[in-house]
Amino acid sequence: MVDTFKRDYLTVDCICLAFETPDGWIEVNEDMKGWPEFLQAVEPNLPGFPSQEKWWHEVMIPVFEINHSTLWKRVEHLLSHLLSPPFYPLTDAP
Repeated sequence: MVDTFKRDYLTVDCICLAFETPDGWIEVNEDMKGWPEFLQAVEPNLPGFPSQEKWWHEVMIPVFEINHSTLWKRVEHLLSHLLSPPFYPLTDAP
């Protein structure tokens, strides 16, 4: 699972992503070196992960609020992959 949220640093907010792993959570944020490159790498490597344009504004506004949201779940991706074309009804199987 990948979640996004903001941390309130009193005068500014910091947008974060948290990745659930078998060993716990790994958190990265926009203040870390390489953030833009990291985001570019995440999208193609987690099929179904939304582009930054689709979630950034929702977590950014309103300011100084957590604005927590789940961006990606492994189970949802697997189900959508299994149910997306090409699949064939039993009568039309090649």
